[in-house]
Amino acid sequence: MSKKKQQSLDVTVLNEVVGTGSVEQRTALARQLAELLSDPQTPSEETAAIVPVVVALAVDPVVSVRKHLAGQLVRLGRLHADIVFAIVADVDEVALDFLRKTPSLDTGRMVAVLKAGDFARQEVIAMRGDIGIAAVTEITERGTAELAACLLDNACAPVSSAHCRRLYVRFADEPAVVDRLLERRDLPLEIRLMHAKRTANRVYSLMSQRGWMAANDAEEVVISAEEGTFLRLLEQAEDHELDRVIPFMCEKQFLTPSIILRAACAGELQIVERSLAYLASIPVKRIHGLIYGSSTLSLKAVHKKSGLPPACYTILRAVFDIARDVRRTGKPVPREDFGRTLIETLMVRYDGIPGSEKTMLLGMIARFGDDRTRRIAKRLCENLSRAA
Repeated sequence: MSKKKQQSLDVTVLNEVVGTGSVEQRTALARQLAELLSDPQTPSEETAAIVPVVVALAVDPVVSVRKHLAGQLVRLGRLHADIVFAIVADVDEVALDFLRKTPSLDTGRMVAVLKAGDFARQEVIAMRGDIGIAAVTEITERGTAELAACLLDNACAPVSSAHCRRLYVRFADEPAVVDRLLERRDLPLEIRLMHAKRTANRVYSLMSQRGWMAANDAEEVVISAEEGTFLRLLEQAEDHELDRVIPFMCEKQFLTPSIILRAACAGELQIVERSLAYLASIPVKRIHGLIYGSSTLSLKAVHKKSGLPPACYTILRAVFDIARDVRRTGKPVPREDFGRTLIETLMVRYDGIPGSEKTMLLGMIARFGDDRTRRIAKRLCENLSRAA
């Protein structure tokens, strides 16, 4: 800055204008100080000297002066924290527009507003396009459900999988948050599974309380619906997601033999492979080799080590035989035909299986297969029973 400009800068005079000047004079001063702060040639010591004057204007008793000052400063970056927080603490008419637009809010300042501000100010921070990770974490850990919903509405917010998990744990009973979480394409599969389980539990409680059906029947209906939802979610997962979620399901006791049988009856080999691998503590590659004949493992040994019930063995054997046939012929079995192919394999290929065991296997397929497969299996069960 030139010597002439340095000589004209008298903080004492500025303070006199703030204290005794007219509204017009204080408004003009606000504009002049904003221009000085925006000038990159203003020395840092001069900028520091006028900060208290600007703060004094930011708490001027006349709203129009404060509003004019905020409007002049709203586009400036690197404003002193005292100036920023003085404006943010003003009435909503002055503060909120400034808070939405100012580039002088770093993540630390955003967190400070979230901790000290009311909901109106917190909401503005949650919806800012440049909201930082620390601010997202603050909302996730300590924000209200309403504020969390605002955050999830912000497509620019860096909401991570860990944030989603925390939000679900805190607000699992808050539809405004849960609905928004479920709409996210990046929502961790574990959360979708947990929500399916919670939903099933609520439905069972409601059915039991209302007496809509006998407790045992209600439990069977709910479990079937729950496992069907689990299977649909697992079918949509990528291999790397399955590698992560199968251990999670075991930990939560979600991975039941019936889930594995449902996957087998649907021909979802990637789910069956990873489930067997985890339960038997064997690498997935070796299970894959078992299926396609490039491993010395035996299915009986793996089945025994996995802890699955004995009745699962023959169905798994048939599913793996179908997989080998598909690889050999190059003709995949459509998903809607897999259950019928499984039934044909069990009925035709394994002559050594007694009729009573075939009836039992058909009953399992009728229970865990899709609707089309269920109808075929039930009809064959009836025929076998009459033949016996």
